[in-house]
Amino acid sequence: MKLKDQTTGITGASSGGGEGMATVFHREGAHLSLSARRQTELERVKALCTTGPGRVQVLPFDRVDASQREAAARTVLADARGWISSSTTPVSASVRQRKTPCRLSTGVQY
Repeated sequence: MKLKDQTTGITGASSGGGEGMATVFHREGAHLSLSARRQTELERVKALCTTGPGRVQVLPFDRVDASQREAAARTVLADARGWISSSTTPVSASVRQRKTPCRLSTGVQY
């Protein structure tokens, strides 16, 4: 994988597929921003990310709350110096699909 020195945001990183992606991506050299609602679980996943050289940032927020989403995005962008290589959310039955794209005042669309 070509993840070395890439910055990746993972929402839903506190368990399941997100946890798995975090450990694999980190092992492959990615810098991570781990997001979910439960900070204690995010810290647990961060502690599992010990086999790679990348930084790991824990950023708890509820993605349903627009103000929390925007604040989290700004934090990630600042840490990544404005560059995010990729962002991913594990697929699960509980993920709701949006009919319109989210836009931040920075002009970044995700």
